[in-house]
Amino acid sequence: MNVFLIRVVKIRSYKARLWSFCYIFKQFEVENLLWISHRISLFSTNFFLQSVRFIPLFATISNYE
Repeated sequence: MNVFLIRVVKIRSYKARLWSFCYIFKQFEVENLLWISHRISLFSTNFFLQSVRFIPLFATISNYE
């Protein structure tokens, strides 16, 4: 249950970050846009890897039942 709550909070903060990035996009030039988009891809990759870590855990729990 705690894991699910953590995921929901992460997704909400992820959407909030996307909105703030969209605001930043209007303020910066193209060179900075490339750097920011690189940072977004790093963040989303890290978020994906953290989600994948829980899959083997759930698989082992279901095997014991």
